[in-house]
Amino acid sequence: MITPFQKTLYRPENGTWHYLRLLWQEASQSFEVRTAPCGLPATPIRQEPLLPGETKETALHRLVVDLRQAGYLERPTIDDYLDVQIFTPDWDGFAAAAPWFDALQSEVSYPLYQVLQDTANGGNSGGVQTAPGCITHYLWVLNPDAATAAVETIARQAPSLFRVVANSRKKAATPAPTALSEITEAATPDLKILTDQLTGVMAGIVEEFQQTIKPYLADQPASDKTYPDQVCVSFEHSEPDRVHGEQANLLRERLLAQWGVGKGHWPPLGDAARCETLHVEGLDDETAAQLTDVIQKRIIGQVYALDAGEGVFMAGPERLFSRFMIDDTYWFDDGLEWIVYVSHHDTATFGGEWLLDAVGELFKDRPERLNPWF
Repeated sequence: MITPFQKTLYRPENGTWHYLRLLWQEASQSFEVRTAPCGLPATPIRQEPLLPGETKETALHRLVVDLRQAGYLERPTIDDYLDVQIFTPDWDGFAAAAPWFDALQSEVSYPLYQVLQDTANGGNSGGVQTAPGCITHYLWVLNPDAATAAVETIARQAPSLFRVVANSRKKAATPAPTALSEITEAATPDLKILTDQLTGVMAGIVEEFQQTIKPYLADQPASDKTYPDQVCVSFEHSEPDRVHGEQANLLRERLLAQWGVGKGHWPPLGDAARCETLHVEGLDDETAAQLTDVIQKRIIGQVYALDAGEGVFMAGPERLFSRFMIDDTYWFDDGLEWIVYVSHHDTATFGGEWLLDAVGELFKDRPERLNPWF
């Protein structure tokens, strides 16, 4: 799927945020100009062709400069937020290893961000918080009523496995905590008080940081280049090598049965694995290449990556020691005779008898590099 080349700008009109989107049309070699109030689908109003000698990149910059002079902004002023809580079935492990994860992504999470993007009505503002039984997306929005309505539509259409709740708040308000009353009704009063205090402290830190960096952002000189939007695509087209459905769940089941992957992270970030492991921190390029070469000679079938934030993918072995998507990643193949866990703390953990022998051999002159956190 071809990612659209577009730019979205914003302008307040009579107390409501409106957006204008420049969308490149390859066939006509022009930008289609669309506009609407934020939260609603945009209507085409005109075409802007290239001038002689222009590329789509230089034309985009010219058009955006003119629109800025007309009062449009690349970054709107944000006063409204939406905390979207997705209540999920119980799962004793990280969400991407759960059998319902792909349904969560395809039917709830991706449609949520897609509708916000399509109608220029928000995005992620504070990350995603995962707790047992609940995943919370912290969003900024410009039209909270439209955003809430969109969430309600997604909630109605979502599989019955999930319950989706939207909590709207203003900028100064404290983000909605994960619903402890619904997840752990037996929590003690002291624990609830502590949770409230920590939530308040974190909200204060975020607000202070935003106020600190705001002057620096405002003082940045105008660039001579305009960057297009980073466009998110649908779940099915988010990554051509994504594995989902029955095949993905079979791989999850096999990983859990053979290696215990999915019930918490492997060492050194998590508890001890059910098998013997070795890990290193800060793997250099040369050693990574040597290990990749060793693994390539023993690959059975397809190589896969289970990304703890995004799910299962097919991948080439040359990407083994990279941050594959956004989170910790477990690498394996159809034979499941070896496994490599690459964490966000720049550690690599190895499992499998022959792979442990190879790792030990590579580090025989540097034994202090093995299992350094223990």
